[in-house]
Amino acid sequence: MRYTLKTILILPIIVIGCNFSSSKDNKENELLKKEIELLKKEKELSQHSNSDKKSDESSVYNKKEAPEIKQSVGDRIIEIKAFYSKIQSAPNKENNCISATETRNDELRGYPFKNTAKECQLADNYMYQQVKLKGWEWEETTTFYYKEDQCFFVYLTGDAEACGYDYRVYYDREGEVIRVLLAENDCDGDVIGSSIEVTDKKRKREILSSIANSKKEFRTILKH
Repeated sequence: MRYTLKTILILPIIVIGCNFSSSKDNKENELLKKEIELLKKEKELSQHSNSDKKSDESSVYNKKEAPEIKQSVGDRIIEIKAFYSKIQSAPNKENNCISATETRNDELRGYPFKNTAKECQLADNYMYQQVKLKGWEWEETTTFYYKEDQCFFVYLTGDAEACGYDYRVYYDREGEVIRVLLAENDCDGDVIGSSIEVTDKKRKREILSSIANSKKEFRTILKH
């Protein structure tokens, strides 16, 4: 093949042009690959973020919707006994108390009886209130026990002539009655027997009414 001067000059230009085009295409391909990789990474990050968000939303939803496990009566009684024991064993229980006395005359005989009430604050947000009521041949002492201003237990002990009786009332964390116990003798002056759970609705109402009356008397005497 014969090459003219013109041909010789044109060939390098063509080669250079081809190489330039090829180099440009390679750069564009590399940029395109990088863009595709970036898009893939952004998509993965977006999917991961959405997954985390759904997980968080699901977690919040479950927390809101999950029913609170209610404390059993048995567990609550155990807890109450621990609270009661802490109050009973507290040192200097009488150091931070307010008290009052009120004298009343027996309606039939006009004999004066002194009724007393006191409220004592203890450490760790414990407190107890006590009222002692007296009349002709009867008396009652009722004590209300509290933890963080919530009454958890009431103990009433009393006697009328030869009859002796004890009431114990337990409350759940919302202040609802969960158990009522009664111990009494046969009105023979003998010692009070073992406690039994009160299931009769009428008897339970009578006991709770007595406790409500004691609370009313406490407030009257202490001017609460």
